Amino acid sequence: MPRLTDAQRAYRRERLPQWAQREIGLLEREVESLQRVLTARSAAAPETNTYLGDYAHGDQPLPKDARVSFHFTEHVAPNGHAWYEGLEARLVDRGRGLALEISSNHGGLAIEPIVTNVISIRPVAR
Repeated sequence: MPRLTDAQRAYRRERLPQWAQREIGLLEREVESLQRVLTARSAAAPETNTYLGDYAHGDQPLPKDARVSFHFTEHVAPNGHAWYEGLEARLVDRGRGLALEISSNHGGLAIEPIVTNVISIRPVAR
């Protein structure tokens, strides 16, 4: 379907009921507002090497060299203190170039190759 010119769009809009014209106007203003917010956020986005990957909403930047924690199981001690079993991932440079370092906060790690470019990492009890 060919794109409508501004004149064609205005003509079609004028033929709509008043309530529909008002609703379209409200939606257009909301789109403009959201576009301004997105522009401001992207302009203010810090230089980073860490992103939260999200297919639906696009990757979201996290602070540079952010540590990412994955909580698997929550435990609550009798005194009410809560802690998680999980993994923490971070980028590190120990003189050999950047590497992804993954640690378990409780126990060891089991690493299982899936295919040549994918591994599975899970915590295991000590």
